[in-house]
Amino acid sequence: MKVSIDPGAGFCPGVRRAINKAENVLAYPGKTYCLGDLVHNDYEIARLENAGLYMIKNGVLPPVSDLRIVFRAHGEPPERYDSVRIKGATLIDATCPIVMRLQQKVKKEWERIAPMNGTVIIFGKKSHPEVVSLNGQTGYRALVIENPNEIQSGGYPPPVALFAQTTADGTAYNEVIRLLSKSLNVENQNSDRNKLVVYQSICKQVTNRNSGMKEFARSNDVVIFVGGKSSSNGKYLFELCRSVNINSHFVSSGAELIPAWFSGARTVGVTGAASTPLSQLNHIVRLINSLA
Repeated sequence: MKVSIDPGAGFCPGVRRAINKAENVLAYPGKTYCLGDLVHNDYEIARLENAGLYMIKNGVLPPVSDLRIVFRAHGEPPERYDSVRIKGATLIDATCPIVMRLQQKVKKEWERIAPMNGTVIIFGKKSHPEVVSLNGQTGYRALVIENPNEIQSGGYPPPVALFAQTTADGTAYNEVIRLLSKSLNVENQNSDRNKLVVYQSICKQVTNRNSGMKEFARSNDVVIFVGGKSSSNGKYLFELCRSVNINSHFVSSGAELIPAWFSGARTVGVTGAASTPLSQLNHIVRLINSLA
């Protein structure tokens, strides 16, 4: 049985940048905290915690001022910056640059259309930290939708600005655009800014992997997709694998591997989310080979 790793797998630049920032500051004495998980991968979080990074799970900053706070790759809303500033802590902002630019666009659009009683719509998971950070740019007055079916006919005061979470499903987002354009009676959303402005805000690091991910999944008898259970990017990419190879399996750790999956398989492909490190993929490969 041949086991190989997807050549397109590994950290995306935004995740790599966030981890590098955390690792650099951990080299100095003193405690470093991160608001929430730096990235959505338990394997990598465990490694960083062992290196001395304290993950704040409840969102409450420690009651001391002489500390360092890392903002995770998914970004934080404006009030988080204020709370760190008031406390006098040192801020290490590891927000993905793509997310940061999207935050600025959401804020700019909100400031443009709010005086006209317009609507900002964000397509994404309501509880996802990135979406929370984006909605925070509007003072939490944006409408967040998770499913195209939530689009209502004629229910949105124009002008409308539409954004997507950077790791959203591109096919679903296109359906949101179609339904919203129909709802607002817009034939060309690129030319009628008085009614609708659509931002193509899904990260190209996600969309560029689509064809390669499908081809990799097709070329193997079995696919093992490795990712964090809370990774939106991971869920989306895994569904791409499963759409072309029914023998695709999602795992967060080697303990979830089932020997029966590999019975009769000649080739096994191992891939993962944008926050899955190559070290974890190599670990999974060694475990699969030990099962053979």
